[in-house]
Amino acid sequence: MKVIFDTKGDYPDSVTSHSYNTLKESSKEDSEEVLFCGYGSTSNPDLLNKHSSYNSKIYLNLATPCEFQSKDEYGRDAFEQVKYFDKIYTICPYTIKWHREILGDKRYYYIFHPFPGEYYCPQDSNKKYDVCYFGGVYGDFHEQIVEAMSKFDYRLISRSPFPGVTDLNVSHKQKIDIISQCKVSICCNLLPVKSEQAHSVMSYDGWQKNKAFDRVFSGIMPQYKCRAAEAAFCKSLLLVKKDPWNLIEHYFLPDKEFLYYENKNDLEDKLRYILNNYSKFFSVIDNAYKRSLNYTAKPLFNIIKSGVDWKHLQ
Repeated sequence: MKVIFDTKGDYPDSVTSHSYNTLKESSKEDSEEVLFCGYGSTSNPDLLNKHSSYNSKIYLNLATPCEFQSKDEYGRDAFEQVKYFDKIYTICPYTIKWHREILGDKRYYYIFHPFPGEYYCPQDSNKKYDVCYFGGVYGDFHEQIVEAMSKFDYRLISRSPFPGVTDLNVSHKQKIDIISQCKVSICCNLLPVKSEQAHSVMSYDGWQKNKAFDRVFSGIMPQYKCRAAEAAFCKSLLLVKKDPWNLIEHYFLPDKEFLYYENKNDLEDKLRYILNNYSKFFSVIDNAYKRSLNYTAKPLFNIIKSGVDWKHLQ
């Protein structure tokens, strides 16, 4: 399978680019099957024209359901931008079910979101910090994380200068090294949805039948973040916000490989208990680390090449 890239418009996070680099290493230039990677690849006329005669054209979408919330802002229709492809591999099981069973589009397949475990493997290190969160601070649920963490020795790693950020716009290697020094990593698998984004979702026929859109007017949609696998890979205990969808359970087992928290007060209480009893969670940390090794780009490539759905945990 040949692999091609155009990451223009992707979120500027090196996680995606490193995963694409691994896929590129597996690319076979003489194949008549081609895998398009990156948001920009769906609208790059040179790439589209060059590969139009290929036997199988596949798109790897690691952002769903993001594309449905920006139609009005960018003028890109989520249905139109994938008409070119014979198969679409993506990370939202609800959107896949919606396409297959409601809209009658059988091109959609489930895949996990990879993380670049082939790069910058962290060294076993002393856990010098209590807790970290890495990512943007865009919604109330993110602000609650920062508020709760601020009562501990924390690291807030981000590409944007939000209040409380301790490590701004660091390299991927630096990020991994910091996470590996944190006892606990907080994860939240939700997308914040603004009013105009909710109206963009509503512009699609049958939107009400997609479970991912159930709570757009409550300001949230589900989206698994590969940060969970990165934290597990760094042997930092996963503390994950419980939400109406809990996609984390497709990747890791609750209580055996990660722990849930409900709200800000529960997060503070859980952090305090964990940090005071950290050795009790060594088996959870080790189990999650072993599980994370399944979520790199190499097994993802093999699944797509086989033309099947990813078999998730639950």
